[in-house]
Amino acid sequence: MGVTKNLVNATVPVLAVDLSKDSVRKLAQCNVVEDDSFRKNVLDQLSPSQREYCQTIRDAMLKIRQEEGGQKHVWLYSYRDDFSILYHFW
Repeated sequence: MGVTKNLVNATVPVLAVDLSKDSVRKLAQCNVVEDDSFRKNVLDQLSPSQREYCQTIRDAMLKIRQEEGGQKHVWLYSYRDDFSILYHFW
């Protein structure tokens, strides 16, 4: 099923997060499945207080990927900055 069909059918999950727009972009540009990519592109660039929260977000993304029938996309929505980006699992 393509992303367009999922968007039209409203079947792409949304994960609302309390992160800045920049942090959401960094998260969207890394491969959350790979520890090294996630650590280098996200965790190493955050304050220690945000690292645990981002790990929780990563865990939720991986759960969505596994439980939602092999979901290939998830919307990441920053309610702090009213910004969203479509994440594509690699």
